[in-house]
Amino acid sequence: MEERIKKAFDFAADLTKQLITLATGMIALTISFQKEILGGHLDGGAKSMMKAAWALYIFSLFCGIWMLMALTGSLEPKSTQENYVPSIRGANAVLPSVLQILAFLTALVLTALAAAASW
Repeated sequence: MEERIKKAFDFAADLTKQLITLATGMIALTISFQKEILGGHLDGGAKSMMKAAWALYIFSLFCGIWMLMALTGSLEPKSTQENYVPSIRGANAVLPSVLQILAFLTALVLTALAAAASW
């Protein structure tokens, strides 16, 4: 396999791992310091936004694990094709990657909105 393809897989896996780490950290941080960060008083809207953000962070985690599994499957496919060239752009890897990124960014926005609404 070409060096640039290996690098592409490394970078895709690293980005996925970073988002998994950040999502896990955001869940832990916002739950542990909910009173300090969110002022301890969440009204119905802010509480709903925070619950939605936590659900999206968890969904982002699952998509990240899915993405890592997809990358592994791309490197060692089931079929034994002669001219198979592994790629990070296959549908099996693109879908979970896009979902992970969108879920994480949406959760981040919801976290910021919940914090702003609670002040």
